[in-house]
Amino acid sequence: ELEHLLDNLAQRAHFLMEQRDELSLISQRANAALNEIDNKRKTSSVSRGISAIRQKLGCKTDTQVGFDTLRYRALLEVVHKQCLTAVRQMISHKWGFPFATPVDPVALGLPTYFDIIKEPMDLGLIKKLIEDGGKYVAAEGVDADVRLTFANAMTFNAEGTDVHTMARELLAEWESKWESIKERIAEVEACLLVERELAEAKNEAASRRA
Repeated sequence: ELEHLLDNLAQRAHFLMEQRDELSLISQRANAALNEIDNKRKTSSVSRGISAIRQKLGCKTDTQVGFDTLRYRALLEVVHKQCLTAVRQMISHKWGFPFATPVDPVALGLPTYFDIIKEPMDLGLIKKLIEDGGKYVAAEGVDADVRLTFANAMTFNAEGTDVHTMARELLAEWESKWESIKERIAEVEACLLVERELAEAKNEAASRRA
């Protein structure tokens, strides 16, 4: 009977050692995955910026609320940096001056302007709205208003007129800038997913060690 008991204990000890080795291997793999994700994050300036926002806000990206909060602030950063820079460049363009301030129908002798243009918009107002905050929570809103500015100009001013031509050329200029902004948004979205993966990997590694 004693021999049987000792045999059972030996088998149990062997089983526990195998389990330990298996858990150790799983833990090593989890740590390797964690390091890989962390290295991916450290190589991107965008990702480092997002990490700084996360740390400042104390967001827990392994929760939906924390992730959504970080995403909102990271995309808002695109509005206040990339979009604002692009709008300022449009205003500074050699043909930007007609679109930098609101159209004054009285001063310009355009009595039908507000009959035709129902939603006036100009680059100066867009710039101010970005700087003041509150209206634009995503870059798409800025894009829509910039396009509205030039659409209004091309609607009111007939094709072939100077203002129509300038508006069309500046719209093409904006298209190029908007492509760059969209690339930035895509990079931000990708880095946000890395942040979430990192948080989840840290949780998994911690649970393996527990």
